[in-house]
Amino acid sequence: MRERIKIVIADDQELIRDSLKIVLSANQDMDVIDTVADGREVIRSVRKAKPDVILMDIRMPGMDGVSCTQIIKENYPQIKIIILTTFDDDEYVYNALKYGASGYLLKGVSMAELSSAIRTVYGGKAMINPDIAVKVVRLFSQMAKGNYGIKVDDRNLDDINRTEWKVIKQVGYGRSNKEIAAACYAGGQKQEQVLRFGMMAGSYWDVPTGNCYEVVDGVISRFEEKHPGVTVEYVSGVLKEDYAEWLAEQVLLGREPDVFMVPEGELDTFASLGVLKELEPLMERDKGFSKDAYYDAAFLYGNIRGSQYALPYESVPTLMFVNKTLLAREGIAMPQADWTWEDLLSVCRQVTRDTDGDGVIDQFGCFDYGWREAADSNGAVLFEKDGKGAYFADARVEEAVRFVKDLNSANEGYVVTAREFDEGQVAFRPFAFSQYRTYKPYPWRIKKYSDFEWDCVKLPSGPSGSGQTRLDTLLMGISSRTGREDLAWEFLKELCYEEETQIHLLRASQGMPVLKSAARSPLLLQVLGSDAPGSGNMDVDIIGQVMEEAMETPNFRLYAWAMNLADGEIGRMIQGDVSMDSGLLKLQREINGTLRQ
Repeated sequence: MRERIKIVIADDQELIRDSLKIVLSANQDMDVIDTVADGREVIRSVRKAKPDVILMDIRMPGMDGVSCTQIIKENYPQIKIIILTTFDDDEYVYNALKYGASGYLLKGVSMAELSSAIRTVYGGKAMINPDIAVKVVRLFSQMAKGNYGIKVDDRNLDDINRTEWKVIKQVGYGRSNKEIAAACYAGGQKQEQVLRFGMMAGSYWDVPTGNCYEVVDGVISRFEEKHPGVTVEYVSGVLKEDYAEWLAEQVLLGREPDVFMVPEGELDTFASLGVLKELEPLMERDKGFSKDAYYDAAFLYGNIRGSQYALPYESVPTLMFVNKTLLAREGIAMPQADWTWEDLLSVCRQVTRDTDGDGVIDQFGCFDYGWREAADSNGAVLFEKDGKGAYFADARVEEAVRFVKDLNSANEGYVVTAREFDEGQVAFRPFAFSQYRTYKPYPWRIKKYSDFEWDCVKLPSGPSGSGQTRLDTLLMGISSRTGREDLAWEFLKELCYEEETQIHLLRASQGMPVLKSAARSPLLLQVLGSDAPGSGNMDVDIIGQVMEEAMETPNFRLYAWAMNLADGEIGRMIQGDVSMDSGLLKLQREINGTLRQ
């Protein structure tokens, strides 16, 4: 019997995924082995299932189809990819084919034509929609005549070094790889030093991202220009959920990168095992380096037991977003910077009501405010600095839990969801900065911000706190076994200490710069204006204040485990299933029993 073609369908619309699966599965020679909703899921599926053909949409969350095509073809060149989309822009067509797609079809294609296209590319040939074929012919005709230009963002031209310009010119002349090498590297000269960099694909903050390599590629280009004879290499396509395992494997094999992103929660482990180089000697020797350039909470996140093992790359603070239109309709003023829990609870009780008289509450005070936000804003310290003890029985934690319970009761038994928030029926929501920046741009979301205006403020202060927030931070470190310590340090600084890199993060990533100078850049106001939901607004000074006052997140090895355990137990207390008086003490004892082993 003829072997069946194994197919993966990647589309963010469930209806399309399911429909394609039903139709294609009816073919005797085809087997749809998986359906996924975004680019990151595609890569996970490829690693697990090894399909023959992927039907790939262009616009997807997490990672778009073009970037995903590039990663898959680099790592699994034998897999055939058919772009199946509604978009026929020249740039999409050109990049998809450039990165190795075997077909480009529009979603108006018939099922018979689609099945035929799958068989065609599986057989090693190409299949392009007739309308797209016209574009491709035109593109190549223009390129052959030398009058076709590819759109390039002017801001990226500065990142192209002299050697790259030489290569580009040689390509333009139509020369072969051998001829280009001869022209650019006369005398057979070879670059003598290679610096390896370890990074994960996609967003560290678990939000949609475009080209996750854009900032790093710019850094590498500048670094190589400053250091002739040095090449920086990195492996692409390692997703966040696979990155820690990949890096651990490299460490065991003695092949870890010279410089690498530190996986979340692994700083303590890598430092304790001697994998990471202590940075104190390098920082002291470098007279041009000052830790005061960073926000304290971001910088201290790279510190373990008094020693600095990593530098911060970008951070994400949490702010409270306010539906100004809803408050104005209720005759309530915007909260001030010094507002408190009492203020938040009072407003929530005022706005929670039935607005249309049908007997059902349809307007609410707050969504997604939990005990963690309350504990931070109340100044609670949950763990000893060395991670050997916990303080969940502290009075400030109990105050926080009781407040969240009161806040939930203001909803009068109704469980508020993201839908009410999206539809403008909720007054307040804590939002991570990364979530805020990517909430509106989702291309698959309906336009739901046209009827209300948003603003942001600090989290309200508890009776024992000052409205602080926890700062989540991505770290970079140097391998203790690197043979190029000085180069690795210079590259680490290019990533984490160079203002140009940090400002670039504002355009291409979803976090905040960790350098104070970059965070004060005029570009920040421009970026926030373009990302703001509807006619929303964000005060740059408030973000700066939140970053200045933020607390560093603990980074000891068992932190994630302890917090997950606390989430479950405290959640039961808030629901009333467990006594709060004894529950927090019991939780503290259980966590300490493990931390002190």
